[in-house]
Amino acid sequence: ESLRRHRLVAVDEATGRYRLGLGLFELGMAAVSRLDVGQCAPPFLEALARVTGETASLGIFENPEVVHILRVESAHPLRLPALAGRRSPAYCTGIGKAILAHLEPEQLDQYLKVVTLKPRTPRTITDRELLRQDLKRIRSRGYALDDEEIFPGLRCVAAPIFGFDGRVIAGVSVAGPSSRMPKDSLPRFSSGVLTVAGEISTRLGFLSSR
Repeated sequence: ESLRRHRLVAVDEATGRYRLGLGLFELGMAAVSRLDVGQCAPPFLEALARVTGETASLGIFENPEVVHILRVESAHPLRLPALAGRRSPAYCTGIGKAILAHLEPEQLDQYLKVVTLKPRTPRTITDRELLRQDLKRIRSRGYALDDEEIFPGLRCVAAPIFGFDGRVIAGVSVAGPSSRMPKDSLPRFSSGVLTVAGEISTRLGFLSSR
């Protein structure tokens, strides 16, 4: 019954026999999309880091965390802590919030039901309703902002990456010290991040008109 509920198997009404369900196909395509995004993203991240002068990263959502899978370092001597392969909470990171904002409503409800919103800095959002409101703003404007919410002094702008089926599969970000990313400069950073996220999504077959 659990396999049927998750659409991993289905019952043929004519014969009463089990067959593979749509859920398995969707899981397979999600895995392929994640592989594809990791393969096509490097030149886009390199361009983003070059244009903005800050560190560009790519991450995927593995509930309840974000796994940072690619990163292109800033040329500045003052850099961010190493993140490649590292897991971070989704609720207080730019990439995490960009992805959460575009989950299906039931997926987001389930995430918020079980996650523990621990304060990582004084600016971390730890109230579920306030987080929901922040995610609504992110979905509306297209990009997420981590405003010193996971590390003091670190600011990050991120945008979601979509697969061919329109589902969010990853996120791309640019991050640096808040002193180099003042709030009046966010339009420039968000523009670069949104452009790169859109280019990667298009490369993966996503059509925004869907």
